[in-house]
Amino acid sequence: MTIAEPWWKGGVLYQIYVRSFADSNRDGIGDLAGLTAKLDYLEWLGVDGVWLNPIHPSPNVDWGYDVADYLDVHPDLDTLSDLDALVAEAEARGIRVLLDLVPNHTSDQHPWFRERPEYYVWADEVPNNWRAIFGGGSAWELDGERGRFYLHNFAREQPDLDWWNPDVREEFERILRVWFDRGIAGFRIDVAHALIKDKELRDEPSPEDRVFSMNRPETHQILREWRTLADSYDPPRVLVGEAYVLDVERWARYHGSGYDELNLAFNFGLVHAALDAAEMREIIAATEAVLPKAAWPAGPARITTQAGSRPAGPAATKRVHAARCSCSSRCEEHRFSTTATSSRSRTDTSLRSACAMSPTRHAIHVARRCRGHGTASGTIPGCRSRTRAATSRTSARIGARRCTSRVI
Repeated sequence: MTIAEPWWKGGVLYQIYVRSFADSNRDGIGDLAGLTAKLDYLEWLGVDGVWLNPIHPSPNVDWGYDVADYLDVHPDLDTLSDLDALVAEAEARGIRVLLDLVPNHTSDQHPWFRERPEYYVWADEVPNNWRAIFGGGSAWELDGERGRFYLHNFAREQPDLDWWNPDVREEFERILRVWFDRGIAGFRIDVAHALIKDKELRDEPSPEDRVFSMNRPETHQILREWRTLADSYDPPRVLVGEAYVLDVERWARYHGSGYDELNLAFNFGLVHAALDAAEMREIIAATEAVLPKAAWPAGPARITTQAGSRPAGPAATKRVHAARCSCSSRCEEHRFSTTATSSRSRTDTSLRSACAMSPTRHAIHVARRCRGHGTASGTIPGCRSRTRAATSRTSARIGARRCTSRVI
């Protein structure tokens, strides 16, 4: 029996900031209903999964990364029912929905901060030299009501949770279960490397070397527990970590054995590299050298943002496409300046020069329309592709690159 590879190994995960993506009710704010209305477009693009930036109720000091309720939807962005509808409609198109989990800190407007203060990190006086990432001042803030200092590694309105407290761990296990049971395919985990803080609250050796306020080895046990939970579902849920660790050996540890911690982790070494092939090659080689054998690297071609980018100008794109395009004038995505778009007498040369579609988009488009790809019925007449009975969109895209069919 052949075991299917997880979808995310060959899939495209597309980041969406819901607030700015698509506005369904013209109130000036993007929403879940607007995103649902764009699913056909995302399917056409070849997207396999969407990762939504935080959609939970929040004062928006950090635009959603200051969560006030982990189990609801911000009223600006619609309702839980709208989220359920999005998940169902996306699933019908073979698209998975991932949410953003913010476990390091909450908003100071979260009920826990007043009702469950033991969930947070406190000190009677400023205990160390830790600096806030937002603002650069001390990471400790005096709470006037309690007369004690709380930790905030980010904004002062984002108090850090105390992950040494087993009740905090139970709360988040419950949160994960609620969303997994609701059909969410996984999470992108915010600052996944920073959950545990040094028990003794020791000084950092330098502002750049954060080894006590984050990057603690005990964090790995939390990730292992979450991976066990994610793998208990059918299909298994996926965990994508924002482990902002530039030391490649330390970063690789967040994959565990390759089977027991994060499924994927952002490689921030590439973000800090110049747009230079030799420099990037060096980072990739170092990454592959330390990753566990079973681990799977996440690349920028697989995790992309809604803003997108153009790798080349229109002329270069057209030239590359001309070398691949062999579709007939019945291809609906080709736009011509004349009215003779339905004429089959036009030559491939004229069709290619008039096509403004990028090679990748065209390949996906052809895969959608060539009935020989993605079905078990074999190839259509005229299609010389060897990719038959494709069972996934990835196979369909590969087939499209080989397809020279005149019947689209």
